[in-house]
Amino acid sequence: MTLEYSLAVNTAKRFTAGVQMHNEKILTRPAQLETINDRQVILPISEGRYHQVKRIFTVIGNLVITLYRERMGTIV
Repeated sequence: MTLEYSLAVNTAKRFTAGVQMHNEKILTRPAQLETINDRQVILPISEGRYHQVKRIFTVIGNLVITLYRERMGTIV
């Protein structure tokens, strides 16, 4: 995925701890953020809440410009 702004230094750490999204009671499951460059990342997630990836990046102060879903469950 491509982000609007460069990644902050602590972004990957926040994903491994889980993120509190707006209007959600529980944190997201931990995820390992893989950096391709300062604005491109790969984020494998094991849950799929409504627009989860876009909402998480909004919470941490960034915006998703392009998003590519590689797989959903068993569908590639």
